[in-house]
Amino acid sequence: FLYGDCYPKSGLDQFPERGKLTAARLYELQREQGDRFLEFVKGSFAIVRWNAGALSPVIYTDPLNLRTIYYSSTSRGWIVASSLSALANQLAQNGTAPAIDYRAVVQRLLFDFTLGEETYLQGVQEVPPGAILTFDGERCRLDKWFDPWTSFSVAGPTLDRCDGAERLKQVLADNIALYTEGAEHTAVALTGGFDSRSIVALLEESAADYELFSYGREGSWDVKIPQAIADRLQFQYTPILLGQAYEAEFPKYAELAVRLGDGITEFSQANIAYVYSRFLQDKRSILTGLFGSELIKTPSSRGLFLDRNMIEILQADDPAPVVQRLCAELRAKELGFPVDEEALLTTIRQHPFISNDRPLPEKYFYYLLMVGIRKYFSKEIKIQKMLKKNLHPYFDVEFIAALLDTPYPWVYHFSQEKSLWKNLSIHQLYGSIIDHNPALSDVISTHGFRPRNLLSKSRLPLLAWEYLTHKKKISKASQLNFQRALSLTHIQREGSRLFDGCSLPSASLPVLRREAPKNFLQLSSLQRWMQTIGTSL
Repeated sequence: FLYGDCYPKSGLDQFPERGKLTAARLYELQREQGDRFLEFVKGSFAIVRWNAGALSPVIYTDPLNLRTIYYSSTSRGWIVASSLSALANQLAQNGTAPAIDYRAVVQRLLFDFTLGEETYLQGVQEVPPGAILTFDGERCRLDKWFDPWTSFSVAGPTLDRCDGAERLKQVLADNIALYTEGAEHTAVALTGGFDSRSIVALLEESAADYELFSYGREGSWDVKIPQAIADRLQFQYTPILLGQAYEAEFPKYAELAVRLGDGITEFSQANIAYVYSRFLQDKRSILTGLFGSELIKTPSSRGLFLDRNMIEILQADDPAPVVQRLCAELRAKELGFPVDEEALLTTIRQHPFISNDRPLPEKYFYYLLMVGIRKYFSKEIKIQKMLKKNLHPYFDVEFIAALLDTPYPWVYHFSQEKSLWKNLSIHQLYGSIIDHNPALSDVISTHGFRPRNLLSKSRLPLLAWEYLTHKKKISKASQLNFQRALSLTHIQREGSRLFDGCSLPSASLPVLRREAPKNFLQLSSLQRWMQTIGTSL
């Protein structure tokens, strides 16, 4: 059984054909190669194989594992599901009330997501990335078939800037051709940034056949820039405005975002549920630039997928004092549930992408790739997967490996301070890709400058002037901070319906809302999801 999409890697004799692989083709390949078949394929998938007579199923996950598989042992056997809500429902049908794992809740509040394979339900685990999970009666065995340390080597570039850009352009173009389901079925995201514009450039003449889209506030650069591109190149473009109609329906889509999210999403992600429920109705998939800039340029939005608490831990020689202080601060909020400092410290000490002796740039890179970025974008994928399939040609094992062979990824230019010069040097990669369609290079971006100027011999003064002229204005107009305000209003209106029966002390909630609105939104969203599975914080 194939859950998701699986494709052949490039240049392999085993696959004279290109295109999406079927479960039947994967079965043949596994029969021929054994579990080594996983080395020949890529994509976003989980595979289940079993012998109906022997009743010994095996689960395989892809190396980056955005399509989460959950499993749990019960007195009646194992339960496996692609939805934590569905698994909780099955537990209830078996007579087992879902019990909350507060260790996972603590991790969520401190770091924005769980750090490993923990879930919010006791006894329920995620299958990790690049894993083989074999069931044998009452036991199961977990093996890792993929090693990110060797497969994504950061030993340094083997290609110069010119050859590296050409190599990445070719890999990305191949992925786009492989992943897209054609203009009839796939819409293409076109934002104000460089990732999606690079994809449109590599679609070449066929870009005119696709429906392009973006969403944002009316008058924001998230909409104005794509509209300017579409007008200039005569593309089909749909602006999806998050205006009064969206605000009026915000409660409905905030609830949907949480219901679909298996506990990891928040009310503030209502925009994702709204856009993909209401628009692009005739499309079954979207081609997006998801993960591109997070892999290539120095992460500037670190608060989204690298909490300041985790920055402290990654940089600490000994995480114990940091963990002790963080747990004390969380206890001081008097939320009424246990904060197990020893369990958290053990999790951190045993975590391969947190506690290791790698140089700091590498430590950041592997943590962001295998935990932060992956888990952050899993929230979006969770909501989308019931509505549209997200095709993301950047977050691909061949693209990541090729990127690390070039001088472009941020891990080779690491800085904890913002550096315009370093970012401009990295952004030259985008300039060379987007210039594949020169007309796309002449429109301003949300970075504050035109891609064409990245390739100019006198680029530094040109880019600096454009950046200083436009960036502040663009950033201010493009912010989606209103999402949090709408969420807090929604929570206030829900009031007793949301928190009645909840063990969170009622006196602590107003204080939490005022002093830690981020934690308040996280807990409120998690509480609503708990209610949907018949339990409560």
